[in-house]
Amino acid sequence: MSETLVIPIYNYSDCSLPCDWEEHITDTDYDEGSIRKVMSRGELSREKAIYALLKSEGNQDRAIDYWSCIKYNLKYPEPEKGIESIVSIPGMDECGVFCTTARPVVLTTNAKEYYGVSKIEDMVGKEVGVFRRVKDELGNYETPHVYHLQKGTIDKIDFPWRFDMATVIVRTGEKLSHPIKIERICIDWWLQWKNWIIIKYFSFSKNGYSDSKINS
Repeated sequence: MSETLVIPIYNYSDCSLPCDWEEHITDTDYDEGSIRKVMSRGELSREKAIYALLKSEGNQDRAIDYWSCIKYNLKYPEPEKGIESIVSIPGMDECGVFCTTARPVVLTTNAKEYYGVSKIEDMVGKEVGVFRRVKDELGNYETPHVYHLQKGTIDKIDFPWRFDMATVIVRTGEKLSHPIKIERICIDWWLQWKNWIIIKYFSFSKNGYSDSKINS
């Protein structure tokens, strides 16, 4: 029997506004009445109302729901596969704990398959993305707040047996982070793309292609 699909506790792509969202509203042709209704009901600018209609295929109710879910503004383009947490929380019937925040964290199906591990403790030493606010060159958070995925390697995982206490220490270069809430730790899809490039490189080399052919 196949393993039950374990979905991430957070998929940040679903609640984040892409950095290039304004570029997608130039070729839309929604009627003026729909645009004005979404602007009024959602208290949105014209541009945001049009984008919300675009994301909801013209449905006004879903357009309002879409915008109400937006919590973050992205600084850079997100990975093609999105931004998703590596962890989930099991149901009460699986762990016997009634309170959601007191339950342990488990790896999602995608995280297990991507990193080739079976449990959260095995993620130490793995490269991940940390969903966090962007800082400027002086180390201050940019305002208004914008978010990105910061690459790093998991150095330590604390309290994975309880969601509201679970934190991760991440190493970036020579620096160790402060404890980060575990739900902010996301799959680093870049690794898959990097591995694909390596495979392609050796494939090209084996078949007599030069480096310039690969980079062209």
